[in-house]
Amino acid sequence: MGKIFLDLLKRYNSPAEIKEEEISEIIENFYEFLDYIKNKDRDEEDLIPVCTKLKELAAPIESYKIMKEDAEYYRFYGEYDKYYNRLYYAYAYAVLGYPTIRMEKELKDIIEKVREYRNGEYFLPLFLNVLGNIYHIYREKYEEAESLYEEALQFLLNLKKEKYYNITGRDYNATFGLVVNNYIDTILKVEIDENKEKKLLELEDLLRKIDKSGYIDILSELNKAEILIKRDKLDDGEKVIKNLLRDLKPDFSRYVLPAANRMRAIIHYKKGNTKDGIDYAIKSFANSSYYGNTLCEKETLFTILEIFDGVMKKNNEMDKREFLKINGFVDTVIDILSYKDWNLGAEHSANVAQIAKLISLYMKLDEESVKVISFAGILHDIGKIMIPNFTLNKTEELDSVDWDIIKAHVEEGYRILKRISLDKEAQIVYEHHERIDGSGYPRGTKKPLLESQIVAVGDVFDAAVSYGRKYKKKKSYEEIFEELKNKQGYEFYPEVLNALWDVLPSM
Repeated sequence: MGKIFLDLLKRYNSPAEIKEEEISEIIENFYEFLDYIKNKDRDEEDLIPVCTKLKELAAPIESYKIMKEDAEYYRFYGEYDKYYNRLYYAYAYAVLGYPTIRMEKELKDIIEKVREYRNGEYFLPLFLNVLGNIYHIYREKYEEAESLYEEALQFLLNLKKEKYYNITGRDYNATFGLVVNNYIDTILKVEIDENKEKKLLELEDLLRKIDKSGYIDILSELNKAEILIKRDKLDDGEKVIKNLLRDLKPDFSRYVLPAANRMRAIIHYKKGNTKDGIDYAIKSFANSSYYGNTLCEKETLFTILEIFDGVMKKNNEMDKREFLKINGFVDTVIDILSYKDWNLGAEHSANVAQIAKLISLYMKLDEESVKVISFAGILHDIGKIMIPNFTLNKTEELDSVDWDIIKAHVEEGYRILKRISLDKEAQIVYEHHERIDGSGYPRGTKKPLLESQIVAVGDVFDAAVSYGRKYKKKKSYEEIFEELKNKQGYEFYPEVLNALWDVLPSM
């Protein structure tokens, strides 16, 4: 069964090669395969190749689901080493997609059980590393992440290497290299004082002592370039990148190109060449999306935000919204969302902004409020940049894991806009799925901002009339009107809905 599904996936080398009409076939086959995996009477088979291919096609959450079910298969038969091996892979794949708060809590519970397991000391570095990934990549809790990586490292240094693979099914040097590289990456996220610099040198020495695979060699060179750039040795960092790209093997392009172009963006920005900095950052995001690398997407997005924020701070008299429009930030966001989210497509953001603007003008809000609401409408789904392609484009009803991930886009959107000091827009984006009866998310507040409700109504209306929302039936204007009227005073402020009725003829 696994081979049949894998053969289907092997038709594609990257998510960019999957056509919109083909995704339904892949998802349908995935669910058939998942049902098969849940069967405890099935034959034992290695599912890692299937999960690795899914990850490469921007479907790491599907890999998470497969590995969770495979773990249960081995737990059922009392094979606990394999059970923890599969659980590790499950959460490692989740980190490559989007680890929700629920997943984080599950992982913490697993770590406590692993501490009591007879072979737990061998598995702990793996699980501590994954939790460290969540903290430093998604939660920005760098001190907590460092502590976890340090604990993982100390366990690895005291383990019997010859037993490691037999127990965990993982290569010792590969695990060691990943932990140390993640440790280094976390240190690079904060200010480097004398103690941090000393720790970096120690970690680099540790990497040199292990028998390296080609992948770890590449990670080491990328980290070396990152460190040089962090220390403002820009020419030296650029030289490392050029050498790496010159000798790059095609198999490693997916790991190197996104990171290399992201670092080139930082180099050009630091040298004062903002345009080339932005161009390289956008190129990096395109590389990341092409290869289905959501972690690189996140890193690159933050680089883009850092560049735009830095330039805007140097030009305080500049209108931030106009600057972001003129310099391509808005177009970049919309292009990325259009590439990732086939359900709503390219027009949705512009439509929501236009509807929200018309409602705001009809309600006679002041000029600044109209600008804020319109701009928040354009960027209301910016947090979806953080969501894996497959989760955004499901053709079936979403399960609880998918919904948890989809809901996280409002918090991610809030964090993104706060990074470029668009505080008012950030709050609207955060609340655009709240409802006044408390049924919305993320907080379930009954008193969202009026501005948030205006964007929310624009979002709901356009999504309902759009052709794309495939897991819901397309509705006529009359059906939408009736539904919204029934919700008047329950989910939305009545004055916002009344304004919508009156502006619709002008749309």
